[in-house]
Amino acid sequence: MRRCSQIVKFTHSFVSELFAAYWNEYSTLRETLAFHQSLDWKKTSSKQQQQQQQFPQQGHVCKNCGKSYKQRNNLVRHFKYECGKNPRFQCPYCNFRTKQRYNMYSHIKNKHLGLKIFAIDLEAGN
Repeated sequence: MRRCSQIVKFTHSFVSELFAAYWNEYSTLRETLAFHQSLDWKKTSSKQQQQQQQFPQQGHVCKNCGKSYKQRNNLVRHFKYECGKNPRFQCPYCNFRTKQRYNMYSHIKNKHLGLKIFAIDLEAGN
């Protein structure tokens, strides 16, 4: 009988400690959630307001094709590598071509599972 009561005491103390640890963590999560809910997420930062004043909603527009980008560097990349140009990268496993290397890596990863990921640069010799 003594052995049984020892097991019950051990189990009770273990469960109590586990519950206390869980409750403390849960309490922290509740406090964090309450804090986040109290914030006004609709406010924009001063940096965002400054960008909105400098660049209206249309952003940076390509004069050749009309595509628009929020960031100027994306427009520069578009103009330099994409606009009016043929796809530069060829898939080594099929006829798929794309203008950006990353898109080729994604293509190979999703369509040619388990094969080596690399792209053939059609303009490498130029």
